[in-house]
Amino acid sequence: MNKLLIVGTVAFDAIETPFGKTDKILGGAGTYIGLSASFFRLQSAIVSVV
Repeated sequence: MNKLLIVGTVAFDAIETPFGKTDKILGGAGTYIGLSASFFRLQSAIVSVV
């Protein structure tokens, strides 16, 4: 199985849209790269400053 090391940011985001508002939702580049990698069934690890 292939392995992937993700180096990117992980942060809490606050999002407000016309349909609603939320605080402290997980976001950042590292989070979204990890989510994308899961579609390819890659074993991944994230290195980040929170």
